[in-house]
Amino acid sequence: MKVWRTVVSILSVISILLFTACGTELPDSGSSSPLESGASTSQQESTPEPESSSSTQEQSSAESSSGGTSAPAGGQGQGGGAGASAAAPSSSSAPAAPEEKQEEPTFTLSISCSTALASGQLQDNIRKVLPADGMLLKAESISFTAGENAFDVFTRECRRRRIAVASTGSYVQSIGGLAEKACGDLSGWMCRVNGVFVDRSLKEYTLQDGDRVEWLYTCNLGKDL
Repeated sequence: MKVWRTVVSILSVISILLFTACGTELPDSGSSSPLESGASTSQQESTPEPESSSSTQEQSSAESSSGGTSAPAGGQGQGGGAGASAAAPSSSSAPAAPEEKQEEPTFTLSISCSTALASGQLQDNIRKVLPADGMLLKAESISFTAGENAFDVFTRECRRRRIAVASTGSYVQSIGGLAEKACGDLSGWMCRVNGVFVDRSLKEYTLQDGDRVEWLYTCNLGKDL
């Protein structure tokens, strides 16, 4: 036994010398080992704080009491909007039918000097400016504004067609280069409306829809027409 104790004492002395030579202090018996320190630190980090756990539980409880499975606000807005749109009657009325455009009144106008050409009394310088068939204006349907008088419409349409008209007041002296008395003292222009010669100023006659107005050249006060 004494030998064993002696051996143990020698080994202890050798160990102390080795630790001293290496500059390493012997671990204090009261300090914890690195493994124990790491385990303690890890345990402190992984352990949740009581307050955080309590806050999470309170938040979960609040969400549960508020409806839990309710749809998001955006989803409710879209669904509600669709339902309201389907239930509400359409505020837009059916498109109104287009109004029919009212047709303007029309009358027929013609200008003829065929009687003068057939009379043989015209001078050559006048004859050559007239159309061969004697029609300065063949019968044509012309629109006008309701209320217009026959003379104003007649002169306007002649201007549009470059047919020269010379007049005094509403008395027509010449049309298309053919003047009164070109075929004698009883010759000149006369106007007939709907087959009847007008016995008054055409400014006093208001055109009617469908009227037929004829300007005719006579060589004998209308007896040859």
